[in-house]
Amino acid sequence: MKITDNIYQISGLAFGTNSNAYVIDAGEELILIDAGFSDYQWEVMQKSIKFWGLEKKPITHTFITHCHFDHAGNTWLAKEAGSRIYAGDSDAQGIETGDIRTIGHMFGREFKPCKVDHILKDGEVFQIGNKEIRALYMPGHSVGSYMFQVDDNGRNCLFLGDFVALNPDGAEDDVIVLLSWTGGPDYDRESYVNSLKRAVGFEPVIMLPGHWACFYGDSQTIFKRAYQLGLELKDEG
Repeated sequence: MKITDNIYQISGLAFGTNSNAYVIDAGEELILIDAGFSDYQWEVMQKSIKFWGLEKKPITHTFITHCHFDHAGNTWLAKEAGSRIYAGDSDAQGIETGDIRTIGHMFGREFKPCKVDHILKDGEVFQIGNKEIRALYMPGHSVGSYMFQVDDNGRNCLFLGDFVALNPDGAEDDVIVLLSWTGGPDYDRESYVNSLKRAVGFEPVIMLPGHWACFYGDSQTIFKRAYQLGLELKDEG
């Protein structure tokens, strides 16, 4: 599914797979955002890349939003294909050890560890081919959760991971904002609410989440609604 001129969704609900994955065409190479978790999902991703005529370009860099199995389980396949792997500190440890942070037990599978090449820092900017990607540290869903911002020909795109998700609200011609899953072993409510507050200040973006649908509307309003829900969640605790 083509999102912008050079950004493609290659996995997710529209493909009959669990989680969203994306590739960015950076000229002579591809950047992968999240890697999915199953052999079938990886196969779907490769078919999607081929559908868009990108199969001759290598995936040279893979950015992982967080280490949960449904987003990072296939990281080893990206690594095996020659890609450099980027992840936040704690989540990089999960990827390298395959420990409980990857929640592989919830999928009835064992996480296959692999080496992470670069530990992300908040605000880091990477020039890869003709694209610039900025890493944004947004902890809460996991300790090392990141989002990634890319401008593609004037279209500001934000890869959310599991920061928030959106469901259609058909009766209102609107969306229902869904907050992160709280059941991870390193979920932190206070950090998450602080990250939601930070997101309110982001410039309008195309929102590219780790599950469900992408969003081309008023992202600042969505983040404000998410933050309000986060405050209510915090009050409950």
